[in-house]
Amino acid sequence: LTRTVLAGVGLTMARTPWRGLLRMVVRRAWLRLRGLGFRSRSLAEISQAELTRVDVCEGVSFGLALVDTFRSMDFSTRFLLSALQLGERWRVSRAIALETDFLAVSAKSGRAVRLLDRLEQLTTTLEEVPAAAQLMTTRGFVEFFVHSRFRRALDNFTEAITSYRSMVGRAGFELDAVSIFCCWSLYYLGEIAELSRRVPAMAEAATRNGNRSTAVTLRCAFAIAWLARFDPDAIEAELDAALGSWTSVDGSYQLQHLFALSSRIDLALYRRRPEDATPRIAPEWKQLRRSLIDRPPLQGLVLRSTLLRHAVACANQAAPGSSRRREALAEARSHLRNFPRKSVPVIAYCATMFEGLIMEAEGRPEEAIARYRAALPGLGATDTHLFEHAVRDRLGRLIGGDEGVALRSTVRRWLEDESVRDPETMLGMLLPGPRGA
Repeated sequence: LTRTVLAGVGLTMARTPWRGLLRMVVRRAWLRLRGLGFRSRSLAEISQAELTRVDVCEGVSFGLALVDTFRSMDFSTRFLLSALQLGERWRVSRAIALETDFLAVSAKSGRAVRLLDRLEQLTTTLEEVPAAAQLMTTRGFVEFFVHSRFRRALDNFTEAITSYRSMVGRAGFELDAVSIFCCWSLYYLGEIAELSRRVPAMAEAATRNGNRSTAVTLRCAFAIAWLARFDPDAIEAELDAALGSWTSVDGSYQLQHLFALSSRIDLALYRRRPEDATPRIAPEWKQLRRSLIDRPPLQGLVLRSTLLRHAVACANQAAPGSSRRREALAEARSHLRNFPRKSVPVIAYCATMFEGLIMEAEGRPEEAIARYRAALPGLGATDTHLFEHAVRDRLGRLIGGDEGVALRSTVRRWLEDESVRDPETMLGMLLPGPRGA
């Protein structure tokens, strides 16, 4: 259907994510040479055919944003170039906002911040009602992806949602996308109780409204939220049903598949049977790498951190000195080396944390303690409390004594406040420690 709509306005879609990436790079290079200047024109000066062509670029980019990142980015850049040529101010602002969002997703920090400044200036000249919500959304994306300031991101997203909900008959995709990123903010903030309330309710609402993309995304992601209501077997069955309803015309590996794989691994860790997930990883790995779906840094963090935790858990359960233990630790080290851009604050702090986890699994407690201590300030500064608490627990176990007891008491209070059903199992899923530790 998408290709048919595109053909109707003389456009085509890249046949693979790699081609989408190449087209996007070429167009962004031209955009940087061209600049963001435009001659302002009113709607009365523009033909309907011109408007339709620009609007189709926007619609396709939005439609693919939570599915196929690089083909969506390709259409975002097309949308911006076409909007600048068109000169209609509202569409220019929407295109700048969308391009800023994608620059933030790609960790192009300097360009994202500069484009956000441009959007701030342009928004003051607009009379359209959604302009303020659009600006808050983009501020939220920059806070989330560029600065790793998850509390500020959540505040901006929440304010944007309030504004979108006041606009009858529009802002459907924007509302869905921002609501999903509210959930990701809650995840990193460690607000499990609120996350476990929102995710099932949003998934049910999306299913009722026929919004398959949002429903499947929510059913495949956030295993930590679903575990507050269901047992692992029920969640696994729901994953199967969600993916069974999700097909792509070209059979490509999409963001929903990445989330489902990560959730299956989390469930295996929660069951304390990490090797249950091992047979699934290799068959999906080649598809996943070909899809480029793990290339945006925070998507890469979700994948690599999940695979690293799985490898450490497998090493911890393997017999001492066994080939499986050596192989699993080597896999964990490989995933750590291949972590995405460490210029993103949360990725750098998580890398330090996971280095400590690997050292602990290798039987190097003093070095693990040093890495855990080094990770804590950064995790706290970015409000990445989910992993901050998990690190406190591992650190408390290692150092023992009064300090260790105090650290672990803080973690227990957090788990109680978040109504976590099985605290020990949840902590073992987040940062799997050695047997008996």
